[in-house]
Amino acid sequence: MIVKKISAQTTLTSIGLGLFVFMLIWIYFISPEITKMPSNFSYYVEQIGEDSIAPKYAAPPSPPFKHFNTQELKMISATSDVLKISSRLQATNMDTGVKFLDESKVYEVNRYTRSHTSRDMGYFFFPQDTQQHDYFLTFPFGFTNAVFTYEGRDVINGLEVYRFSCKSQPYDITNAIPQFKPYKVLSLYSCVIWVEPVTGNHVDFLLQWESYYDENGKLTYLAEKGYKRTTVQYSEQLVEKAKAEKFFIQVIKSAIPITLVIGSGAMLSFARLVLSKKTRHLEKMNIELRAVEKAKSEFISIVSHELRNPIQKIILHSESLLLDKVTTEQKSNIKIIFNSAFKLDLLINDLLDMQKLELGQLKIFPANVDVTDLVNQNIIELKLPSDDKQIEIKSDVRTSGKVYCDRKRIDQVLTNLIENSLDFVPAKNGKITIRVEKGEDSNMLFTVEDNGIGIPVDKMDKLFQKFYQVDTSPSSQHGGSGLGLAICKGIIEQHGGEIWLDKTYSNGTAIKFTLPQMT
Repeated sequence: MIVKKISAQTTLTSIGLGLFVFMLIWIYFISPEITKMPSNFSYYVEQIGEDSIAPKYAAPPSPPFKHFNTQELKMISATSDVLKISSRLQATNMDTGVKFLDESKVYEVNRYTRSHTSRDMGYFFFPQDTQQHDYFLTFPFGFTNAVFTYEGRDVINGLEVYRFSCKSQPYDITNAIPQFKPYKVLSLYSCVIWVEPVTGNHVDFLLQWESYYDENGKLTYLAEKGYKRTTVQYSEQLVEKAKAEKFFIQVIKSAIPITLVIGSGAMLSFARLVLSKKTRHLEKMNIELRAVEKAKSEFISIVSHELRNPIQKIILHSESLLLDKVTTEQKSNIKIIFNSAFKLDLLINDLLDMQKLELGQLKIFPANVDVTDLVNQNIIELKLPSDDKQIEIKSDVRTSGKVYCDRKRIDQVLTNLIENSLDFVPAKNGKITIRVEKGEDSNMLFTVEDNGIGIPVDKMDKLFQKFYQVDTSPSSQHGGSGLGLAICKGIIEQHGGEIWLDKTYSNGTAIKFTLPQMT
């Protein structure tokens, strides 16, 4: 009877842990794919306003006239990560029926973060899970960029929205309106935009502008003055669309993970309840201790056998398919399968290493290793991906000799630190240096430094914690399990060394660690 109850407990525990693993897969891999910008993306909106345009140079602007605006965004091409989008803005005089503005531009946008592929251009749209702070963003209807400042909350047709204001730098509109072309005309924009924060979609937009002739860098005569705002009809449509998308995103990002967490917790709770009262009373403390160890062991078993083996097969077969004759579209889809399975395999390896460290089961096999060879070999192995990004990786070995270490595990540490730097240095002119010099107490001091974006001061002390990531916002472009640096810390400490962030380094990020010299 007790054996059957314990067997039932084991089964329920396995189900609970399986749900937990699936929740991780859902959060890290499935949810981002479902909620990213669709490959068939399109957008259209109408606005009405008033405008006054000077008929010629130095003449006063004409009496205000009503104008009708359309903004249309279309997908030109799409990859798994990037959309190429055309944006066309047209304006027509409602009194005369004459089109007086027609301007187009093309943008490349990250499908996951909604940011421009060029980092200095900021966001193309507000990101999902919009926060109450400033954003550097493309004007949705202004064809330039500005800082959008959070102003407060409003409610539009029963939908809670955030209100942002913005002011642009002078923007050249010389070629946008025919009568301006002989002269240089700069426009100054200001706006108010209402954004639904969960989806990042705007539901109303008011834009005002004043345009002046530019004479040798000095703004002189007023050339144009006007405003426009989303029509009531289209604002209502945008509100309804935002409501539907908000519900969908909340289900994908919150409801399903919460359900999985509750289900996992329920299974683990039921596993305890199946034990008889007498057994629970007699063995309560021992069972709780054994349950923790059992859960960890079963977790490793599930990951190793139920997940890892199929994933390895997916990687192997997708890699084989890439060598066959397939269409471009098929090859792209196979690459998505391969990359997703490879990422999941890395996540599982990290979870397994972390589990071994916590249980004290991560074994090291130290030997005397030449420091120059250790550094150069890691640089060679990571040279290809860095060359693709035009990133320089160089060694700076200032001392000769050997360290007493497990070569495989220290390779793992260096690879992790270098790959972290590769994610955060500029795509062009990025620099990563691996330095080795004599440390204190017969140790060798290793430094991996880069010219990337650096670590915020308020996040430095948490850098080596499990599951901690410096950037956890939806706009983030850097993935990972949040275990890499925690594993590095465990490996270095297993060697009797230390690892830390150099807080005095101001040109990017510098991580240092020590290893014992040759015995």
